[in-house]
Amino acid sequence: MNLMQAMSEYWSDPETLVVPAGQPDRTIAWLAQQTPDTWHRVVATWNYDHGDQVLSWILNQDACDRGTAVCVFLTEGLGHWLSDAARNEHAFNDKTHVCRIVMDNWHRYTKADLNHGYNGRVPDDAMSEIARRDTNGFFEGTPLAEILSYQGTRDAQSKYASQDGKIMIDFDHWAEANGVSVK
Repeated sequence: MNLMQAMSEYWSDPETLVVPAGQPDRTIAWLAQQTPDTWHRVVATWNYDHGDQVLSWILNQDACDRGTAVCVFLTEGLGHWLSDAARNEHAFNDKTHVCRIVMDNWHRYTKADLNHGYNGRVPDDAMSEIARRDTNGFFEGTPLAEILSYQGTRDAQSKYASQDGKIMIDFDHWAEANGVSVK
């Protein structure tokens, strides 16, 4: 079966949906029963247009892996937060922003197994560029360098992922469980 046919079957299979979109409280309740590997897969596939309540919950869990935190930080931070926070004290001090949650919790995260899986590449000169823009010294004394240099040791293993605000059975897991071979 070609990929489009397989995806069509996957999307029409009612068994793939675990938690519908637009229900962050229900998603969090479900995540509370899952493993840090599942949290990581949800974070890695999260559509930021669906808010950050779920991400904030994950980042505030004692069992959150550093790789999961870095995944969120790189996705949101390199996109715009680091630049905004280096110039704006209010942005830097916003304790509800997911990047600030990562920085505040960094030394509390005791697990450090998972690869961050960030799709982009952290530029080699990221720290020097941030330091150049950080004319107020906001990032001095923070774990920013540790966050940007973090490397995990393994990929997260979970049969679940997020998709446009929903929690779903991951496509690859679904295909394997249903004997679907994509050609």
